[in-house]
Amino acid sequence: MPVPAAAADLRVVAAYATLVGRSQHAPLRDWVGFRVWLLLRRSLRTAGAVLAAGAGWLAGALWTTAGGTPAAAASAASLLAVAAGGLLILRNSMSERRTAVCAPPERALLAITDVTRLHVWLVRSLRPDLAAFAGLAVLLTAFGAAAGLRPSQAGAVAALLGGALLAVALVDALWALSRPQARRRGPVRLNPLLGAAVLVLAWAVTAGIRAGTAGLPVPVPAPALAVAPWPVLAVDALLLTAVVLLVPVLRRAGYDAGAPGPAPVPAGAGVASRTSSRVAGSAVLPFLRSTGRLVAVLGLLGAGCRLGGGLGAELTPVVWSVVRGYAFISAIVLVGLFFSVAGPSASVAHLRYEWEVSGRSMARVLLGALGALPRLVGREWLFLAAGVGLLVSARSALALGLLPILVVGAALIAEAVEGGGQGVDGRTTQGTVSSVCVLALCAPFFALSSGAWGVAALSVYTCAVLAVGVAVAVHRTRGVPWRA
Repeated sequence: MPVPAAAADLRVVAAYATLVGRSQHAPLRDWVGFRVWLLLRRSLRTAGAVLAAGAGWLAGALWTTAGGTPAAAASAASLLAVAAGGLLILRNSMSERRTAVCAPPERALLAITDVTRLHVWLVRSLRPDLAAFAGLAVLLTAFGAAAGLRPSQAGAVAALLGGALLAVALVDALWALSRPQARRRGPVRLNPLLGAAVLVLAWAVTAGIRAGTAGLPVPVPAPALAVAPWPVLAVDALLLTAVVLLVPVLRRAGYDAGAPGPAPVPAGAGVASRTSSRVAGSAVLPFLRSTGRLVAVLGLLGAGCRLGGGLGAELTPVVWSVVRGYAFISAIVLVGLFFSVAGPSASVAHLRYEWEVSGRSMARVLLGALGALPRLVGREWLFLAAGVGLLVSARSALALGLLPILVVGAALIAEAVEGGGQGVDGRTTQGTVSSVCVLALCAPFFALSSGAWGVAALSVYTCAVLAVGVAVAVHRTRGVPWRA
């Protein structure tokens, strides 16, 4: 890169960093004064470094006192470095940091200036990541010094820490080149890089727990990495090359003041596609996205724990009980959000129109409209079922796969018992009676989700509830008068 271009980039980065710093901390800086604010910020940074060094030294001293070997300390530090990278990728991908570069708050101002996505990425993504990894490096350095790591082991840990930083920087750069997620329509999609980060994080945590438990060997080649860091250095070189290749792309990518519009529905789309587009254009889409991503992350955590060696016979039933309860609440939330926009009560005019125009039976039209729900969050729910199946058992995966179908059938019956009311925003709101009806019809899930015969009975019960729900919803929808 030519020197004048680099100097210009540095000037733009410095100016933009000043703008971001003043906009982020303006109330506190104005309250305490500029000089006091500078002193407070420097003091906090120094205190954080001292606390990290003290915590690392204390952990290393306790490790040595407990009889831990330097090789085991190097393995623990390596796992911590990998887990930190996965955790940062997870945080940056699940929070507002995901759109901090592709859609910053001052996007309209940047569109008329020379600030590109490279400068915003350096300020809003790379700088905070460097600060986080600097604190972690101080902690691991103090830990290694107290635990007596050899230079080769310390170098291996440093290589893993650098690779984790490069992986976080690469993921942030790819997010910087993406379109604003909040303005997209369509199904919920989990970024593959985020999924890989969740898997690595769960693997590292589980392997670290097993390494600290007596009698459980580490099912990963962490000690080998501590003495032979050349594969890690090769991966670091690949990550560095990818980041360097993305720098010119980020420099050429600017901002526009307009916002991307929604994708139009194809002319020959079916009822599921039209229903999915209607839900995606409503106010419930952000909540569907967040809930679906959390469900997928939970499934990936289960798969990562399995890759790390599992949780043991004692913890698996406890984890299954917690996951079952969370999945039950998530299924009710997802179906409730979907039914508030595309349920039989909310879309009776659309269902009647499809029935009259298509010439198909009302049951097929209703099932086609309900098919928009798996289009939106079906893949994420499959991630959850697959992860739980790997971690617990195949019967548990089948039970979780039946849970959304059971909730949909219960919601259809509940809407027939107590029709939903119309909210101020046009969505359908459910009353107390319908909520109690859904909970009562779904309660057998907890009693029938364990054991082979229980899951078989749950399958029969789910099919029966769905059949009754479709029948009453069809009868009710055909009997409700509507106006075109």
